[in-house]
Amino acid sequence: MDFEPWWLIFLPLLFALGWIAARVDIRQMLSETRTLPNSYFKGLNFLLNEEPDRAIDAFVEVAKLDPETTELHFALGSLFRRRGEMERAIRVHQSLLSRADLAQADRENAQHELAQDFLKAGMLDRAARRLRPEDRARVTLRQADALSTDFPPDTYDAVTTLFFLDCFSDAQVRAFIEHLRPALTPNAVWLHADFALPSRGFHRLRAQTMLALMLAFFRWQTGLAVRALPNSETLLHSAGFVPTADSSRQGGFIRSAVFSQTQE
Repeated sequence: MDFEPWWLIFLPLLFALGWIAARVDIRQMLSETRTLPNSYFKGLNFLLNEEPDRAIDAFVEVAKLDPETTELHFALGSLFRRRGEMERAIRVHQSLLSRADLAQADRENAQHELAQDFLKAGMLDRAARRLRPEDRARVTLRQADALSTDFPPDTYDAVTTLFFLDCFSDAQVRAFIEHLRPALTPNAVWLHADFALPSRGFHRLRAQTMLALMLAFFRWQTGLAVRALPNSETLLHSAGFVPTADSSRQGGFIRSAVFSQTQE
């Protein structure tokens, strides 16, 4: 293809569009940063200085100052549970359930997280009591290693992995999917929710910072081996699970999706 001199007209145009896009991103970043309470930045600073207890206290303060930060409550509850602070995890999720204005989807998620708290604490009877009466006969609570336990074939009609697969590498997630697949019924659905990296702008920068801090914190506290998020949704899709619905929050930092199995 021959070069046409008039193509040079597009160079300043492209430069101007790039400059405008950068200005928009910077203004958005400054605007959103001003809305964050000081406790949020204190928490980040404590994490950077390897003071996790003070960081958690600061993030708890953020949650108190802004009760609408539902995602932060869920993240704090998950953090407490992973650290083994079950009483604090339970209090966080119970405080969510006490809110009359909590959306139904968030209420069901909080019920599930509270049941996970009780399960992790070894209080299987209390976890069972979080179930609806009509569901108790259909549910069996077990504590087991998800990567090695034997699942009965053709048994489960739903799988939920809520902020769970981020503890694994791509290879482990792939192995878990293949290990669990024979246990699913033909019409089983898979509900997955986890952290994600937004595509661009301030939200991506914030997510990269938060993920780096969280992964470093969990490596320090629990010996977590992974250093990056697994491509869980891509791995589910490539394993034959088709996304039927999805949702994003916090500018794409938190994603949830529902998958169904393709019929072979």
